[in-house]
Formats: sequence, structure tokens, C-alpha cells
Amino acid sequence: MSTTTTHDGSSPTELTVRALLSGFIIGAMLAMGNVYMGLKTGWWDSGNITAAILGFALLQVLRPFGSGTPSPRENNIVQATAAAVGAMPATAGLLGAVPALSLMGHGYSSLTIFGWGLGLGLIGIAIAVPLRRRMLVDESLPFPTGIATAEIIGAMHAAGRAAIARARAVLGSFAGAMIVVWFRDGRPAWIPALTAFPGRLFGVPAEALTWGVSWSPILLGTGPLVGPRLGLSILFGACVAWGLIAPLLVRHGLVAAASYSSLREWLLWPGVALMLSGALVQLALQARTFGRTLADLRRLRAGPTSAGGPTRPGRTRPGRTGLGIGVAALAGVALTVSVGHFGFGLRPLAVLTAIVLSILTASLCARCVGETDTVPLSQMGQLTQLVLAGLSPGQPAAGIATASVIAGDAAQTATTMSSLKTTHLLGGSPARLVTAQLCGAVVGTLLSVPVYRLVVHAYGLGSQALPAPPAAVWRSVAELTSRAGAALPPHAGAAAGIALALGAVLAFLGRTRAGGYLPSAVAAGAAFIMPAHYAVAICLGSLLYALARAFRPDATERYAQAIGAGAAAGEAFMGVLLALLIGLGVVARG
Repeated sequence: MSTTTTHDGSSPTELTVRALLSGFIIGAMLAMGNVYMGLKTGWWDSGNITAAILGFALLQVLRPFGSGTPSPRENNIVQATAAAVGAMPATAGLLGAVPALSLMGHGYSSLTIFGWGLGLGLIGIAIAVPLRRRMLVDESLPFPTGIATAEIIGAMHAAGRAAIARARAVLGSFAGAMIVVWFRDGRPAWIPALTAFPGRLFGVPAEALTWGVSWSPILLGTGPLVGPRLGLSILFGACVAWGLIAPLLVRHGLVAAASYSSLREWLLWPGVALMLSGALVQLALQARTFGRTLADLRRLRAGPTSAGGPTRPGRTRPGRTGLGIGVAALAGVALTVSVGHFGFGLRPLAVLTAIVLSILTASLCARCVGETDTVPLSQMGQLTQLVLAGLSPGQPAAGIATASVIAGDAAQTATTMSSLKTTHLLGGSPARLVTAQLCGAVVGTLLSVPVYRLVVHAYGLGSQALPAPPAAVWRSVAELTSRAGAALPPHAGAAAGIALALGAVLAFLGRTRAGGYLPSAVAAGAAFIMPAHYAVAICLGSLLYALARAFRPDATERYAQAIGAGAAAGEAFMGVLLALLIGLGVVARG
């Protein structure tokens, strides 16, 4: 990719008001979508590519409010700002730790969650800055999403007509999903929420076991985002959980009733065990990556190395940038420690210990993103729950809050590193990119907390409408470590033991040639926690994507991901709007 650069790697139209405003607008859509989608399915999307596509179109609309023609680097600021905003629900723990604490009966003020999330966001961004030279300049790690985003930005500014077509695909699916959700959950309710399957399984009605097809744009749109292998893995898990184990539980009277809530309380234990063992074994198999991460940290401790040769475009000025990042890091640490102590009741030493550990884990996640484009956030969260349990013995809530430091920092660090890769390829200024991301972290936290409150109040945390799979995992691990199995229902411990072994086997075999034909333990385990009709819809979406890719590969490559992201964002936006209307009493609760 060729780009034009000035002598200092900067651009006169890079960090502009219209770029920040565009990033805030698109990021707001991503943040709302991630709160809703994360609590519904357990997945969230950084949205770099979607933000780049929409950013190109929005910059054209806002062109009169800036100076000059929008540039690729200005578009890069848009997507980076939007990604920082969109990552804040995960950074602040609104998808896992905070709802897990709510399910355990612990409530915290919005101000506490805001301060906690902002502190973690500042630390996460600060961790990424010193890793930039090591991973992007010295080693030139691929960071596939960062490369793809840079290529799309370059292509859009070279051929604007194709970019507008992609933007129209995103906006069209966004609008279509909003219409579907209004007529499904609003008034008039012309579209059913799901079509239940007829028949019985081991004498239990399939409908009572949550079998059917959920007519949800966000679930169908998740299919292209996860792909056919994960889609089929989710369906496999649903067949085992809701097609085999659940009816047998009802038949033998091991659950109170044939209902989602009763069955979920039993099924989440083998489901969590399957996810946990699969995730931790996958992490263990990345031992070489862990070793390289330790080398990264040793090298940073020794100070910057001399790369030799001329200065590359877009290098950060160490003085001003180092001072700004230092201030942001100190502010993040001070905010996190103070909120942790006064808001969550944590000991300052425990919070500081978690922050120190987060430097290692966030660096590991950054390297995983750079090498494989995957972020092992769930593995980091659950592993640190187990490791840090000794800091707060017998206090599962404190353990969750402390471990959320590691997961939150890692989420923001990984997002920042991908955006820094795009900036590096486009010859942009890392300092301006980091400034935009810091602004995005503030806006994202301010937006995400009230959206979370609205959604949870309207739909009910842990319900069929909002099963919150990650929160169930955080809660289960906390209860298991604090009560040593006392919280398990009858026979759930034996099932969890079998699931632990199965998850480990699947993770090991996943590294072999047969791995592509075997289900993912993490995806299959998630299906134990969500209703079966969710799994059917996600799998259906992934198979439709695979079918389209087989017959129209070029068009599918250009538009499928954009349409899926637009559909997910559209349902999330309308879901949040309906939550607001439900709170105001305009629309009755479903």
C-alpha cells in the first residue's frame, strides 16, 4: 500500500473536529450494539472495518465543516475513535463482570462503574503505546484486522463509488433490522419473536426446551461474523444441552420445571466447564506466545532499542507523547485504585497487583491479536479469577471485580494495537491516534453505562431475552472458587467433570488436521447457557453466509460482513430505543 506522507509523518487533515465527531457518532452505534449483543449472545465486535466504511460516507456528509478533502488518515482517526468508543462496554466489564455481580445480588452506582471503566480504559491505551515499537516496527506483526482496515481505507479513497455501495449495504441492513425489531417487539407486533418447533424430546415438549428459530437480525447477523464452524459448534452444543441433557433432567425430576430459568441453572455448570477447559487449554498451547510476551516486557524494561536507519513515517515524538501517556496512565491507576476501594470495597494492594498483572496479560492479548487476530479475553478473565481468588478468600464479588481489571485492560489494549497497525500502514501519527482513542474512551464510558442500565431494566438480566453468557461464566467460576462446589445442583458436578475433560480434548485436537472438523469447546459451551432458538438462528445465519460464499464469493466477500454488522447494530439500536420507551411507559414490557 502506498501513501503520501510529509517529512514528519503527519497530515494536515488527520485529527480534525469532523473526524472526532464522526468517530463519536459511529462509536455510539458500536457501543450500543456491543452492550446489547454482548448481553444477548456473548460476542462483541471491535467494528474497525464497519467504522471505516461508515466513516468514509460520514466524512463526505460533514465535508463542508472541515478544511479540505477528507484524507485516508482522517478516516483512520474516525475508525480508531469509533473502535475505542465501541470497546468500552467490554473494558468497563459491562458484558461480564458487572452483570455477574448483579446476578449475585451486588449493585453499584453508575458513577462507580463509569469511574472504573474509564480508569481501565486509560490504562489499557497506555499499555499499548510502548508495545507499538516492538510489535509494529521491530517485528512487524501482521495484526490482520489492522491490515484489512488500512487496505479498505486506501481502496475507498481510491475508488469512492465502491465505498459508498458498502456503506449503503451497512445502512440498508441497519434500517431493515430496526424495522423488523419494531414490528417484533414494539407496537403493532406483527412479527413473532420466534417460531417454536413442534414435537417432543423424551416426552418433553420441544417448545418448553426453548427449541425453535429466533427471528432476530442480531443473531442471524452474528452468523457471518462467527463463520460456519463456530455456527455449527453452537448448534452442536445446543443439541447436547437442550436436546439431550435438558429433557433427561426434566424426565428424572432433577430440575424444578421444564423452563429456561430452571434448566439454565443446571446446564450452566457443564457449559462453563466446557468453555473454561477449552479456553485455558488453548491458552496453554500458546506457550510460545507467552514466552515472546515476556521478551517484549524485558525489552521494554531495558529501554528502547536502536533500530538503525532512517526514522519511519508516523513515529511518535517521545517527549510530548511520553508525557501525555504517562499522565493518562497515572490518572487511570489513581482512578481505578480509588474507585476499587471506595466503590467496590477492594483493598488498594489487590487492585495494584491486578494492574501490574494486567501489563503482562494485556501484552499477551496484544501479541495474540498481532499473530492470530484473536483476543483471549474470556481465558484471561477466568484464569485470573482462579489466580486472584487467594487475594480475596471467601469473597467471590471481590474476586470478580479484581479479575475484571485484567480483562478490561486487555480489551482496550488489543483494540488500540489494531488501530496503531492501521496508522502505521497509512503513515499517520501515533500520537494523534492515541489522543483520539483517549477521547473515545471517555465518550464510550459515558454512553455505555446508561445504555447498560436501560437494557437490563427493560429485558431482565439472565432472562431468555438477555441470557448474558459471559456473566454466567464469571459468576459460576466465582461461586465455585469460593464455595468449593457447594453451589452445584445435584449431579451437575459430575457433568462438569466430564465437560472439563471433553473441552480439553477438543482444544488439543483443534490444533491437529482434524481440528477444522471438530466443534469449538468455547462455542459449544456457550450454547448451554443461551436458549436453543438462539443457537439455531446463529447457525442458520452462518450457513446462509457459507452458501452465499460458495455461489457468489466476490459479492459475499464485499458485502456479507457489512450486512451482518449492520443488522446486528440495527437490532441493538432499536432494542435500546425500545428499552427507553419501556422505561418511560410508552411501550409495554414484553
